[in-house]
Amino acid sequence: MDWLARRHDGESIALIAHRAGVTPDTVKVATAKYGPFPRATQHLGRTIASDATLDARARRWVRQRRAGRTVTDIARDAGVAHQTVSAATIEHGPFPSPDVVTAWVEDRRHGRTIAAIAYEWTVRPATVRNATRPHGPFRTPGPRLPDGVVGVKGIANLARVTAPTVSRWVANGVLPAPDFVTARGRPLWLQFTVTRWLASTKTLATCPECGARCLSVIHHRQAHLDPRSSPKRRN
Repeated sequence: MDWLARRHDGESIALIAHRAGVTPDTVKVATAKYGPFPRATQHLGRTIASDATLDARARRWVRQRRAGRTVTDIARDAGVAHQTVSAATIEHGPFPSPDVVTAWVEDRRHGRTIAAIAYEWTVRPATVRNATRPHGPFRTPGPRLPDGVVGVKGIANLARVTAPTVSRWVANGVLPAPDFVTARGRPLWLQFTVTRWLASTKTLATCPECGARCLSVIHHRQAHLDPRSSPKRRN
């Protein structure tokens, strides 16, 4: 009866035989007709988790992977091989889950840094970067300019040219004087100032192909519409 109770409690035949000082065959023959017995979880010299424990562990790993944790990180914390984590979770993807990726995308669109998102979710920055990249581009993190105020990039968007082109305009005095200069020396313009200047200036021509404002339509087309024909951008 003691052997039957032990088998029902998850002890293996070898463990019961060892404790009783008999051969495993003796225990097996004596208990076989009273089976079936649950899978052994306690073995001679080692212990194997029960099915319930394994299922609970797998569900925990799936939640972690859906939240963006890598197989390697989960395996390291659990003290198992990464193949064990992968095999237990692979059928429950995608990882990270779509709702988690959506949350990360919204955070990035509101200007949060990848590092801040990764820290909050306890994941690697590369995981956040790779998962959100297809949903970009995202604005540069940090405070935004007030509505109606633009810098070099804003002027570039209005004129349909590149930011380096506008930087050259600033250096060469092509643009009107800035309306503001920050404490760090960054020039800023009222958007109205720029749009009025673009509409009235005789300095810039308009590209008939793309509508960009430029110093020379020929050089603009060579540099932007057919980059192979000109090694330099002269706008």
